[in-house]
Amino acid sequence: MSLPDTEGPSPTATTEVEQSTEAEQLIDVEQFIELSVTLTGFNAAELMGTTMAGVYHAWVCQQVDPGLCAELIGASADGCAQLDEGPVRELARSICHLWYLGVWPCPDGHEHPTAPTVISGRAYAQGLVWRSFGGHAPGAGAPGYGSWAEPPAETTGGEQR
Repeated sequence: MSLPDTEGPSPTATTEVEQSTEAEQLIDVEQFIELSVTLTGFNAAELMGTTMAGVYHAWVCQQVDPGLCAELIGASADGCAQLDEGPVRELARSICHLWYLGVWPCPDGHEHPTAPTVISGRAYAQGLVWRSFGGHAPGAGAPGYGSWAEPPAETTGGEQR
């Protein structure tokens, strides 16, 4: 299943629905958001505001054993107190990495190890790392690449700031 760069309907939407993974059937987007709220410290509205929730949910469900996802959801029910070590902790770390940086690091012990994977350019720009300090991804937002190299333009009709 290919991951669309937008969450709107795609031309292959029926094909994507038919190819939903076992994990997607066991763990819905709402559960993934609740888990992500616990792991990231951002609220559900902030996570949904990134427009990446559906894409990240599909990605994690493709990459991870459904049983491990369910185990992580169970462990996170009490605020992640049971995430001392092992594959559940690695999955939690990977999901945080995904939300904050837009990169899937491939958790240690994963049965199909891969190099870290950038989900999309949009994932980089929507990373929580930028929101954590009120910034924007360099080169991805207004006013544009290189804008920080020049001093701000002078204002007219008022004092210089």
